[in-house]
Parts: sequence; C-alpha cells; structure tokens
Amino acid sequence: MAAKKSTKKSTKKLTKKSTKKSTKKTTKKSTKKSTTLFGKLASSLPKAWKPTAPKPKAKTKPPKKTFEQIGAEGEQQVYDQLVALFGRDFVFRNVYVRRRSGFLTEIDLLAVHPTGVYVVESKNYSGLVVGDGNQKDWEHIKSNDYRRTFYSPVAQNKGHVDALREACEFYLGFVPPMLSLLVFPDRCELQITRLPVGLRCCRLSQLQSTIASVVRLVNPVLTPAHLQAIVPLFYQSQKSMLPAQIQEQHKRDVATVRSWAGR
Repeated sequence: MAAKKSTKKSTKKLTKKSTKKSTKKTTKKSTKKSTTLFGKLASSLPKAWKPTAPKPKAKTKPPKKTFEQIGAEGEQQVYDQLVALFGRDFVFRNVYVRRRSGFLTEIDLLAVHPTGVYVVESKNYSGLVVGDGNQKDWEHIKSNDYRRTFYSPVAQNKGHVDALREACEFYLGFVPPMLSLLVFPDRCELQITRLPVGLRCCRLSQLQSTIASVVRLVNPVLTPAHLQAIVPLFYQSQKSMLPAQIQEQHKRDVATVRSWAGR
C-alpha cells in the first residue's frame, strides 16, 4: 500500500511539472509569434497609416501696425476721455471742413461746450518729441536709428481753427470761441518751447484736468440756441457721415499740400 501511494504522488508531481513546462513553452512561442507577426504587419502598412508626431506650429509675429492704425488708436483714447467729460452728443471725430481755397482739412476731434469749441489734435507718438511753437518743423526721436521731422501740430491745429472759423461764419453766421489742445500719450517725452498763448499741450492722463481748469477760467458764452446750431453742423461733417468721394478728395488734397512742402 505504501508503494502504491508513493508511485501515485510521484506521477502527480511529474504530470504537474510537465504541464507547467508545456504551458511556459506555448506562451513563449505564442508571444514570439505575436510580436513577429505584429512587426511584419506594421512594416507592411503604408506610410500614411503609420502614426506620426504632429509638427510644431511655427510662431508667427503679429503684423506691424501702420502709422494710420497707431494714430487711430490714440484718437480713440482721447475720444473716450472727451466723451466722459462732455457727453457723446457733444464730441465729434474726424470732422472735414472745406477751406475757402477749396481744400479739405480734417480735424481729429471737436468738443462743444457753453465755454466754446475745443479743437483737439492727437499725436500717438512714443519716444521723444522736440518742438518750438514758432517753428513749422518738429522732430520725433525714438532711437539713434529713428529720427524724423513732422509738421508742427501747433501750425496744424491753427489751420484747423482758421478753417472752423470760416465754416462757422459762412454756415452759422457767428463764430464761437475756439480753444486749441494738443494731446500726447503718457509714454511720450516732450521738449516743447514757446507755445502760443491760449494753446494747451498735455498728456492723455492730464487731459480731463486740463480742460476742467479751462472751463473754470472761461465764462460760458454759448446759449442753448448756439449749441443747437453748432452740433448738427459738426455731426454731419464727420468722416463717417460723408460719401467716399469726399474722403478721396481729402487724400488728394493732403498729397498736394505735402508735395508743395516737399514732404
């Protein structure tokens, strides 16, 4: 009986070992086959089917803003400040006025108040601005490589005021008081001398306080009847209210004047 039990145990152990070895061999063979089959399958696929890493997107620099775009941004900032002071119904942007010579002049911003008409010229420059109120040419310096002359905004705004006086006298029959303002951004350094009496020059952050000081010093002279006559005239003279032919004529007039000045 003891011999039979020992033989049974030995046979069981042998069968277990043999089954373990056989399962190990089969799993090894199957894994080898699967990997080799997968490798053959992958190599046989077309290139388009094989996963590829996405190409990194090239970083593109935003396009440089044009001189006109920079100027328009500055005008918008000044416009917002004026609207906060005077109200939207009394502030006008890009107003076209025809001179007696037939040429059109464009005024950046106008604001109407009982104390008068505020004629605003906006210059959205950075760097250094050097100018003399009695000189026609001013200088704009940004670096050693950037230095250019530009037409004096004092003379430019004087031309705007003269054109407005002519237009008001012709269309309204009276000339309201005109107050001239030059506005530069805060980032701009100013070296300006000999400004005419009555002309104000300030940075954008000083605009509201500058106008408030003028309003306190000047007595209101325009009645509601005056304002009702002035506002429609300026409103319908805005660039956005005029046909494209007028705007094209203004461009031609500017080019003609610049050619005369050699600019």
